[in-house]
Amino acid sequence: MDTTETGVTTSFTGNSKSDFPAEVATSLDALKTFYKRNNYVVETLPAATGKFDSTGNGSGADTQVQVLKVHLKHAKDVKTESIKVVREVTYSVDSKSPDAPKAPDAKVDTFDGVFSRTVTTDKVNGNVTKLDWSGTYTSNGVTSPKLADGYHPDKEVAAKATISADFLKNAGEDEIAKLMSDGLKVSDEVVYTPDMQQLILKVHDQDTDTDLEDPITYSGFSDESVGNDPVNKMSELIKKYQELGYDLVSVPIIDQKYDTTSNYGQAEDSEPQTFMLVLKHHVETVTPDQPKTPTDVIPGTSQNYPSGVDKSDLSKTITRTIIVNLPDGTTKEIKQVVEYGRTATVDAVTKKVTYSDWTAKLTNWPQYDAPSVPGYTPDKEVVDLTHVPVDGEDVTVEINYVAVPDELDTPSEPDTPLTPVTPTTPDKPDKPAKPEKPNKPSKPEKPAKPHTNKPEAQAISDRAKSDKAPEGLTSTEWAHMSLAERERYLKGQALAKHDDKADSGVLGRMDDRDANKLPQTGNRSGLQLTLLGLGLISLALFGLKKKRDDE
Repeated sequence: MDTTETGVTTSFTGNSKSDFPAEVATSLDALKTFYKRNNYVVETLPAATGKFDSTGNGSGADTQVQVLKVHLKHAKDVKTESIKVVREVTYSVDSKSPDAPKAPDAKVDTFDGVFSRTVTTDKVNGNVTKLDWSGTYTSNGVTSPKLADGYHPDKEVAAKATISADFLKNAGEDEIAKLMSDGLKVSDEVVYTPDMQQLILKVHDQDTDTDLEDPITYSGFSDESVGNDPVNKMSELIKKYQELGYDLVSVPIIDQKYDTTSNYGQAEDSEPQTFMLVLKHHVETVTPDQPKTPTDVIPGTSQNYPSGVDKSDLSKTITRTIIVNLPDGTTKEIKQVVEYGRTATVDAVTKKVTYSDWTAKLTNWPQYDAPSVPGYTPDKEVVDLTHVPVDGEDVTVEINYVAVPDELDTPSEPDTPLTPVTPTTPDKPDKPAKPEKPNKPSKPEKPAKPHTNKPEAQAISDRAKSDKAPEGLTSTEWAHMSLAERERYLKGQALAKHDDKADSGVLGRMDDRDANKLPQTGNRSGLQLTLLGLGLISLALFGLKKKRDDE
């Protein structure tokens, strides 16, 4: 022991069984203080009190020296060094769309003292002892948060790892110093990708309830622009089908960007954006006044009209031709026409033609009265008003004239006149007796009013303007007649009534007075002949009487 530095007396003498001197205690305390100050640890310090032993040493040196031992050990600095783990998960969105959602903020977690070691420093000699690193980092990872519909992370769990302390065995002290300062960084990145999306165009025929062609599909990603292709294609489809004979029912407005349906891990879009162009067949109406031929183009299309809509298909004219062969050798031709018409509707796609019913403004040939020619009788005095059905055919009627026999050219043989008696000279005539008053002649029948008197003509004109059909015509026939045709019809009725009255009046009186003298013919010609015969007889008698008076 270096007593110089400590100043401690280390050897004491005394008589056998005498007490230790007081300096023993003082020296022990001094030693203790000294070694503590010099980074020693006094583990045991002997008792400062006691007695010298009684070893028989004579006058010589003590053969059994009593030793007081102070047990020391080096003081050591023991500490634990550790390395923390810093876990950081960052997020990003892989999309070019400005409408894409913003990525979540990074998630940072710190785990202290994951890795550690013991470092011991001897305070006496300065020796340092370092134990191996121990510890294991185990992370179950971080579940990636949901960003938005239509986007999915590239990993559902990020920063999942298990790291043992073995990686530190070969690490240099500088590297370890940095790890101790900053910690072990465990980093991971989650990238969100937009889901695949689909946009589909369809063309639908409303009349047949069928799609006209296969769907046209465009693919993209959530929130991205669909571009101009779908819009341009829709314009092409509209033009194409209009030329094929379709009309637009509804034209969809196409979205400008793809939607955000969640389709991660799917080959097709579970809810595609579907846009349907709805069409119907264009129907064109063709009227009789504007018929069409297969060379004509249906308006608004590139399709030609089918057959079945030309003039002969939509119009039908049925004619009654009345040929009047006049006695002078000339011919008069009258054409009475009934015109039927119908409309046609044409399906521009199927070319099917549908017709309406046949209609006509007038459905009758009007009555025609044969012209009156003095001295002649027509074989047909009247060509009757006739209804003409749509399936009627053209008709030709001829009127011929027969000369009326002239009774004055072939008089009956007169009776042989009596031989006149030679007159004697008359005596002086007596005063003639006053002649008897002749009987008052019967009043002649009042002739029928001529058909052309003004009051009757005005009545016919007024009656023709009435909507009520006269006897012998239906309301439809009357409605389809022109004003001139109505007046002709009414005049014919009036004439027939006058003639019937005249015939019945004359014949009635003749039946009463002359039933045994004249034959009954039952017609107007017979009546005329009868009256003519009576006139001739009267003339003959009058001539005979006059001759006798002259004699």
